Amino acid sequence: MSGGDSNPFHAAFENDGADSDALLNPSPYQLGSIYGEDTMSLLDNEFSHQENDVEQGVGIGPPPVPASRSRNRDAPVTHERERTKTKQNGHWCCNLILCYSECREYSRTLSQLNGSQGSSLVRQGMYLHWISMVAYLLNFIVFSTLWAGKPATSGVNRNELASFMSWIWAAVYLVVGSYFSWYGWVKPMFQNINSDTGEQTLWFKISFFLFFFLSVYLFAGIPGTGSAGLIAVLEIRNWVPGFQATTVLCAIFTTLQGITVCWSLYLYRAVSLHRSINLN
Repeated sequence: MSGGDSNPFHAAFENDGADSDALLNPSPYQLGSIYGEDTMSLLDNEFSHQENDVEQGVGIGPPPVPASRSRNRDAPVTHERERTKTKQNGHWCCNLILCYSECREYSRTLSQLNGSQGSSLVRQGMYLHWISMVAYLLNFIVFSTLWAGKPATSGVNRNELASFMSWIWAAVYLVVGSYFSWYGWVKPMFQNINSDTGEQTLWFKISFFLFFFLSVYLFAGIPGTGSAGLIAVLEIRNWVPGFQATTVLCAIFTTLQGITVCWSLYLYRAVSLHRSINLN
């Protein structure tokens, strides 16, 4: 390039004596000579503003995190925050029967962390919990009707069908079964779905078998146990005339308990398979 060239970049760098790195990283003085401004004074003003902000505590904090990383990293924190809020604000009846808010947060967290498979299993557990709750409620209604109606019965177990103890057992199933269905089965399903620790795995299996055998026990409808299951349907149909609606409720209860037994077996196998694939 000739000496008479009026290119400002040439004027800024021709006498600098720096190597090629200087061309890629010009100094503030070179930038000032190019654009005709006192660059260093501008930088000094900027640095003074930053120092004042630090002294006043303005703008202090961690650097921003990309949205995708922040969403995945903060998912457990969000879940814990929502669970705490649900625990503080949730009504006892919601925790007893539906537990919808808590399970929704579990499902959302699994969707963010583990994909759709784990989230689908937890949602199925929630549906199974609702089916169990409807069955427990129907069972309680059946024995409340029998005990309050004092039907004229005939047969070996006529006193057991409409007894006060059968009604008490039905109430126990409604209360205890509600909590156990959620906190003993569905909630451990979420907590242990990706766990490989022996203690959590053992509790997951124990809670499943307790829930499963309770469902089988209620499905059978053994006389005197407060269960409107299969045997109770036959007893009410044959020995309690005039209670056709109660017989229908017993049949619905038996059907729901049969669905619970089959679905819980499927879920146990699906969760076990999901855990083995993810952990191996």
